[in-house]
Amino acid sequence: MPEEGINPYEIPDILYDLWIHFQALAAGRQNGMEANPISETDIHGYCLNRRIQFDEWELRAIRLFDNVALGRVTFEDKEV
Repeated sequence: MPEEGINPYEIPDILYDLWIHFQALAAGRQNGMEANPISETDIHGYCLNRRIQFDEWELRAIRLFDNVALGRVTFEDKEV
């Protein structure tokens, strides 16, 4: 098991900036009885505040990161 706060996976260079955006979005996620997915509203506000716009593939990647983080899918799942 990796040390607390240590990412056991290497993030490819092409995804590094997107990974940083995802971490910022995930840090602001709403929690109720359990962690909720990052909402479209949260992503929209994040982009407006930073004057950025994600491409479609980046939005899909953020959703995938979020699903993995919430334990809804694993890297071994075939239908990701």
